[in-house]
Amino acid sequence: MQLLRPSAALVVLLLMAASALDFGTSPAPAEAARHAHRLVLHRSEQRKATFRFAVAPWLRGARRVTAVCGSVRRPIDRARFLRAVGRGHLTLYPRRCLHPARQRHHWVVSMRTTARKPTKRPPRAPALPAPETQRPLLMAEDFEGANHPNNLITNEYAAWHGSDATAAQSTVWHADGGSLFSVPASDATGATSRVGYTGELDSNFADRYSLTNTHSNKMRFWTKRGGFGDIRIDADIKPTAWGAGAPSSWGGFKFYLRRQRDATESSFYTAEPFILDGHIYIQKKCLGDTGGGNYSTGGTYYLLAGKSGYTVPLGSWQKIGASATTNSDGSVTISLYRNGTLALQATDRGTRADGTGCAPLGAGHLGFRSDYLQYYLDNWNVTANP
Repeated sequence: MQLLRPSAALVVLLLMAASALDFGTSPAPAEAARHAHRLVLHRSEQRKATFRFAVAPWLRGARRVTAVCGSVRRPIDRARFLRAVGRGHLTLYPRRCLHPARQRHHWVVSMRTTARKPTKRPPRAPALPAPETQRPLLMAEDFEGANHPNNLITNEYAAWHGSDATAAQSTVWHADGGSLFSVPASDATGATSRVGYTGELDSNFADRYSLTNTHSNKMRFWTKRGGFGDIRIDADIKPTAWGAGAPSSWGGFKFYLRRQRDATESSFYTAEPFILDGHIYIQKKCLGDTGGGNYSTGGTYYLLAGKSGYTVPLGSWQKIGASATTNSDGSVTISLYRNGTLALQATDRGTRADGTGCAPLGAGHLGFRSDYLQYYLDNWNVTANP
């Protein structure tokens, strides 16, 4: 997992063979190994124990890609590397490797390639609108790093037992309910990689490492980091099964947007792409006295928009997304996406005409919630929403 900062310059070191190589012609396959040269990528960004490497499109043909730290070598499978080329960066999640000389984390990526880094800028193409993926990336989560041998990223036990130093704590996620695992599975591209997973569903409080109970019938995950205002979340999700006794009107998957507090009780928006009865919703939760006799320490929900006729496809990967944008008049527009298409939108203008509700919500935490739904989750990306 990584939270991104402005990238430093990428240092690319080309280690050539001692003899001169002729790149004027393409070598035959049998000769490729003799013409291949070794390329070493040094990290372009580091956050705690997470490392990010810029990967240019011309590296698509690289092979034998390996993460190296001192004497530790970790092969990177080709499918994962090709996905990294498509994203423009490769992220590593090393936990305990100290560089023998410097006595601190120091990872590089080594590979063999017959390609050369382009030396000439290609002709400039006509200006086109920037695609969604070119918006500033604020957060990227591939769920590839577990914090316990049980493949556990974190769980509700860690949140409710902060004094237990042996709990599977995440530096990124706060889990107020349920368990989240990092497991190998077939991802949205058909390749095998590590993705997020709810585990088997049950309604019992999770044990320390979710070995016996997961409580994943009640998933409540949000970022420890706040300050997410005008953003868009995009993710891949593969629903696999409904838990026994799933409530038809609210069982499903929901995004948290602008969650005001890193605490159980908070105001927030939800954008809800998957509900068992086929509805999709955008809602707002307000804490405290919200007028009209609506006072609850747990908060009051207000429906901002809803539609019916949307099934929850089980067994296949789906693209879902949600965004929040503050308008010039102070209102907030929430949008919900399914498979890249805008499915539902609502604008929160604050307290309603009958005096109930609360003011539009400002920047906060983001995350996801699910109820009685088992699924895989991958490619959680947060971009700035202009």
